[in-house]
Amino acid sequence: MPLWARVEQFNNWHPGHIAERYGLLTIIVLGEGVVGVSNSIQYFLVNSDSAASSIMFLGSSLVALVFSLWWLYFIVPFDRILNKERERHDLFLFGYSHFFIFASIAALGSALNLVTEATASGTTSESMVSEPYAMSVLMVMLTLYLLTLTILRTLMCRKSSRNAQALLIALVIIVLSYFAVSQGLPITLGIWLSTLAPVVMIWFFTQDNKHWKVSEFGV
Repeated sequence: MPLWARVEQFNNWHPGHIAERYGLLTIIVLGEGVVGVSNSIQYFLVNSDSAASSIMFLGSSLVALVFSLWWLYFIVPFDRILNKERERHDLFLFGYSHFFIFASIAALGSALNLVTEATASGTTSESMVSEPYAMSVLMVMLTLYLLTLTILRTLMCRKSSRNAQALLIALVIIVLSYFAVSQGLPITLGIWLSTLAPVVMIWFFTQDNKHWKVSEFGV
């Protein structure tokens, strides 16, 4: 709702419930990525002569990427942050920032369809989408998601110190992943490599959460 709506009752909300609702919406949007993975596997099972091991290797790389995005989101203790910061602008910031998180996840899920087309192009005589192009689109969407989540965490966890460092390393991994595919590495291996970007951020955020919780809550 708008910032000026229900001014008198604006503090009448439960931080745990709000964080849970947005978390569930994030899972629903991540379902777009799951659908993209399912479509990829189904396509190759029906229309491709590729070995089952190749199909499963591609599918597992996409699943690993989607799962790492889920893990990265829920590693941020939004419920505890909102419980500590019950200011009007914090709830407004938390709510409206999720528009960009939802949009980037949905776009990334749609980009998985390009991965299917690009991989299929390598098994047929008709070239529809090149693997470097599909990888570039996927990496741009991944970058938007990581950037948006990092900005939100930076604004909400005001005493966190590793956000920029984690994002910088993740961006280097993403660039290397795209460069590897553009130089001829199979896109499946490129996706596995790009999965390290959110995994590295998960590690940094986990370490940062320990110090942040101590400084903020004394636990």
